[in-house]
Amino acid sequence: MDRETNSIGFFGLLRRLGRTAVGTLQNRVELAAVEFQEERQRLFEVILLAGGALMLAGLALVLFSGVIVLLFPSAYRIYAALGLAILYVAGAAVLWFRIKDRLQSAPFAETVNQMRKDLDFLSPPK
Repeated sequence: MDRETNSIGFFGLLRRLGRTAVGTLQNRVELAAVEFQEERQRLFEVILLAGGALMLAGLALVLFSGVIVLLFPSAYRIYAALGLAILYVAGAAVLWFRIKDRLQSAPFAETVNQMRKDLDFLSPPK
């Protein structure tokens, strides 16, 4: 009789351990899904920033360059065009670095950190 109690307790322990493992796995999958959604939003934002940068650079080059250069006397028009070109390149560089910063953040960082914590917890002490 004592042996039956131990075997039921052992299987109960295994069942509880299985439920804990499944619960942890479910938690990690949900976290991965949330981070996947965040990555989709971040990618959409990067695409919008890149499109905006290209559109603004093109519009600025076409509209303002011609008007401003024509306002200067003919002897100084080349300098006006050069100054505008430097200004536009600086603006494009700022937007480029912002896009680059957005793309360099690690995807799924929190999921990876939680899985590392789980592995550290489950591995034998050293």
